Amino acid sequence: LDGTLSLSKQEIDSIERQVKNQFHKAFWDLLVEDLKVDPPETGHIITLLEEVKTRINNLTPNNKRLHQTMDEEIDLDYLSRLIKGGHRVFDLEFLMGIVEFIFQDRLKVLSSVEDEERVERCYRELRQLADKSPLYYEIVPEIFKRIYYWIETIEEGIKAFKKNKMI
Repeated sequence: LDGTLSLSKQEIDSIERQVKNQFHKAFWDLLVEDLKVDPPETGHIITLLEEVKTRINNLTPNNKRLHQTMDEEIDLDYLSRLIKGGHRVFDLEFLMGIVEFIFQDRLKVLSSVEDEERVERCYRELRQLADKSPLYYEIVPEIFKRIYYWIETIEEGIKAFKKNKMI
């Protein structure tokens, strides 16, 4: 070998996708293992909720009223104190209340008109899954995967809108 490596854009994209997929799989697997212990290690949920809040707030950077409502509905300091105090704050019903707020009051409002029904259906499916399988380690990863899917869908829609607006 002469020290040079030449890859096409398609090959680079494929490698990046594989690395991203493996990273995500490892993360979700770790989350499942942490939630399987008794009592479940719920610290990751705070981190995930913090990222979700930040990303949703970034979708409406100038709307301080929406940010304030988000802070009131998902008070991470309060939730962290409860967890550190040994309270089993994250029972499934409590978590599903937060999920309902995220889907109904944020993602549904921020999504395109065409996607509103799909966001609603996604929430109903999560609700049904939670009703059928109250096991934390089964439902929590699915909840956050779907929240991230919709945040990314909305982010891509905003990018496409801005790009088309500039043309």
